[in-house]
Amino acid sequence: MVTIDEACRTRQRIDQLHPETKALIEDRRQLAILALQLLTKAIRDYSGTGQRYRLTAFVGCLYNGMRYPFDLSDLRGLDLDVQDACMTVLNFDRLGVQEIHKLGVVTGVQIHSWMVEDGYAREADRRQIGRDLYYHEYGESGHPAHEV
Repeated sequence: MVTIDEACRTRQRIDQLHPETKALIEDRRQLAILALQLLTKAIRDYSGTGQRYRLTAFVGCLYNGMRYPFDLSDLRGLDLDVQDACMTVLNFDRLGVQEIHKLGVVTGVQIHSWMVEDGYAREADRRQIGRDLYYHEYGESGHPAHEV
């Protein structure tokens, strides 16, 4: 989660940019909004399909990559227009200017509900339980077999 201080520093960094750079960022934001609209429509329209599952995973990763990791090779299984939309959103997200759930297209609550519906939240919980049990058993030093 981004702290208020980090958000302020990001805002200050953007405010200090050259006007042409700000315009480029705004152009990318507008493109990302259109692309995210296409992705959310596809998620709704492709219910129960592999495309839906891949798109949900992609959007979930952009929302919270630590909790919902995504294998970029899964983009290969999407229609070309949907692949392009994913890359457009990713191209904006990499700038670190604004979280995807703050673009006004989809909320964090909606993304989380997709994660629950498609089973990603359960998978994330299992991974966390595994990490917690491992840490409880072996501590920070890790498993004795991994010692050098």
